[in-house]
Amino acid sequence: MSKYGNMVIGLIKDMIAAGKVDPERVYVAGSSMGAYSTYHFIAQYPELFAAASPMGGGADMSLVDLWAGKVPVWIFHGLSDTIVLPENDERIIAELKAENVEFRYTLYEGVPHNCWSKAFEEPDFLEWIFSHRKRHD
Repeated sequence: MSKYGNMVIGLIKDMIAAGKVDPERVYVAGSSMGAYSTYHFIAQYPELFAAASPMGGGADMSLVDLWAGKVPVWIFHGLSDTIVLPENDERIIAELKAENVEFRYTLYEGVPHNCWSKAFEEPDFLEWIFSHRKRHD
């Protein structure tokens, strides 16, 4: 975890401790490099997040088992992305399918790297993310 990632986690934990954030409803989303960070956060702290939404990113495949089945995800990627290739998320999607865990994905035909513009327009995006509460397994 980078210095800045640790700062973000520290801030979240401080806000929870101060009663400013519902500890059952902490969510993470990020686009591009923020999507990589989203995957990293849920791999390092799966017990902290109720749901996650990486958009136009990828993850270290060796870390997927740390969060798969523990943190629901809705993955977004543009299939015409030439900056972060869609194959990055397609490998994750294949792994999640193989593990038969809860997740959603939306791959946008003809959309380049800025898939988050479309993702935030999804009519049930906020409903989906806010419907999740942290799991106690």
